[in-house]
Amino acid sequence: MRFIIFQLLILLSLSVDVFGQQDMGVKLNIGLSRVVTNLDFPDLALKKVQFAPSGHAGLYYSKKIKEKTSFGAELLFVQIEGKEHIEFPTTDNQGNFTGVLVINKYYKHLSYLALPVYYGININKISVNAGLQFMLLLTSNGREKGETNYNGEVKRWDNNYGKLNIDHYDFGPRAGIIYKMTERLDIDANYYHGINNIINNTLQSYYRWRNQQLTIGMRYKFLSFDE
Repeated sequence: MRFIIFQLLILLSLSVDVFGQQDMGVKLNIGLSRVVTNLDFPDLALKKVQFAPSGHAGLYYSKKIKEKTSFGAELLFVQIEGKEHIEFPTTDNQGNFTGVLVINKYYKHLSYLALPVYYGININKISVNAGLQFMLLLTSNGREKGETNYNGEVKRWDNNYGKLNIDHYDFGPRAGIIYKMTERLDIDANYYHGINNIINNTLQSYYRWRNQQLTIGMRYKFLSFDE
């Protein structure tokens, strides 16, 4: 992780030394996210990793390097939401199915401070960019809701978890498209794919949790100047 931060600082220092137009502004994106998992359940279980509403907001910085290329960086508050739907039949001590179905829903809420850095290629009003995003965990919590019908009686449970046992950082590639609407207003779309296994326990060598997020929103430029 220290090596990644070191490389990031080098990238930033090299980029700011190049002459060109510089822009600063604010952005707000909304979209969908999920926490992809590979947790095991019984063979006959129905497992769905679902997308949930999420988003990010913060500041952006852009610097024109050449006529058609630019460097960008952002400082964002990122909200990652995850949802899973699991249905599985229960068995008795001999492994025979009892006919009882258990339904569970799991919710994850992860808040991060994020620093994306990227290079872009500019073609007329469209800019396509790609780079890396580094994220520091601020808060996390989860919820488990479930029900089962046992002998005609419906039993329900609802458990909240104040803090999840996950890594305090995440990182991965991020890609985006920016469409310039006016001199100050842009449409901005981003996709982030976390590559760090954020589970932080003894099962980390086998189980995987990874963040994914797709958003679209607006950018507003409040400052622009040439060097």
